Amino acid sequence: MDHFRSTNVDKWQLETAVFRCLTLHFYTAINNWDICGMSVYPEANDYTSIVAQTKATIEDMQTLFHKPSMIVETGFEASNPEAGTYFMQQLSAATVEAGGLGIFYWEPESYQWNGYTKGAWNATTKEPLPFLWSY
Repeated sequence: MDHFRSTNVDKWQLETAVFRCLTLHFYTAINNWDICGMSVYPEANDYTSIVAQTKATIEDMQTLFHKPSMIVETGFEASNPEAGTYFMQQLSAATVEAGGLGIFYWEPESYQWNGYTKGAWNATTKEPLPFLWSY
């Protein structure tokens, strides 16, 4: 699997170009992998545009390399479960529409460990947040 990470909408075009360049180099050098994997970690103020850009990147990778794609890591700010639910619903729909294979939520059981706040568990109740079930 080929996996690169993109998180910042302000750098999206640069990161997409780097992702494409590295994947093209990998494709040329090896051409023996099964899935293009992508990470998506938006913030509450940019997730709508990130979903659209992620869909375009999935389509681009599949067209360019003739390999399936999937979101191999994602997370959303646990303190904003309503936006997280909407993000996961939108990301799931965009991934399917683009022909992606699916989504893995990274560290859903995380309780804001070591500064990571994008788990999908309520640290107080120890219950999953609604957005974990939304896709």
